[in-house]
Amino acid sequence: MGCAVSLRLPHSLCQAERFVPIIQPDTGDQDEAGMTIRRWLLMLVGGVLVMGGITACAPDEIETEQPALQTYQGMDYLAFAAPVLPAQVQPASSDLPSLQMAPPQCSFSDSTTLTCLGWVQNPTSQALAEIQLELVLQDRDGNSVMVQPASLARDWLPPGSGAPYRILFAELSEDRALVPVLRLLAATPASPTSSIAALQVSEVTTEAWEDALLVRGQVENTTNDRVDPVSAIVTWLDEQGQVVAFRVIPLGALAVGGLETFEASLLGPPGAVRSTRVEVSVDGYRR
Repeated sequence: MGCAVSLRLPHSLCQAERFVPIIQPDTGDQDEAGMTIRRWLLMLVGGVLVMGGITACAPDEIETEQPALQTYQGMDYLAFAAPVLPAQVQPASSDLPSLQMAPPQCSFSDSTTLTCLGWVQNPTSQALAEIQLELVLQDRDGNSVMVQPASLARDWLPPGSGAPYRILFAELSEDRALVPVLRLLAATPASPTSSIAALQVSEVTTEAWEDALLVRGQVENTTNDRVDPVSAIVTWLDEQGQVVAFRVIPLGALAVGGLETFEASLLGPPGAVRSTRVEVSVDGYRR
């Protein structure tokens, strides 16, 4: 069953940004078995079937564990199998652009692995590139225990746009009192001669289930150059603006005026589709 979708494009955003508020379909006449069947079908469309805590992929890509962060053909999401660890954001240096960074969502998948997903927004009037982040795990006394760098899922941020990121820590103990602190290390104005371009996105539709989304859309190369490679970034955000899941989809090359469709299946915790939105951006390099 499809859901009603309302598309809007804020004037301050570039063409490649699409916000899709999700309206939960009426499931009053659906039983649990029906919901389960639909969820399996959705995951088959997206290339992954999740059953009983085991992720079944192609024969050469089978995973024997289900961590809090799942990665399959570019899909990253948190299963929230354990309590979320509260995070903080350290104020950026005054010589860096004023990016908007909410504290990431951090969750333990087991007793040793911590995964964090987050979103960075560019509220400035200039495009930014070379954005570098790091997440520091501090103990209760403020001492650094571990540090992990992170890059955004996009190589740049046009004015008014954003992008997700993920950071993974392994070999931790869940019973340790740790505080994740996000830091912005670098961000520079994008070069006027940069070959990267935001492509036009249209025809975005969604199908929503209790804990899954199927997003489809179309990309058009409206530049005067062939673009290669092209990547679509599909991000599922909750009502607080936290990243529930995201997926990076390689689309190959697009000739001038070329069209390409994309499809992304995203998983989240039960009930996550309520009061959420999806953002889609597509970038390519002029050749």
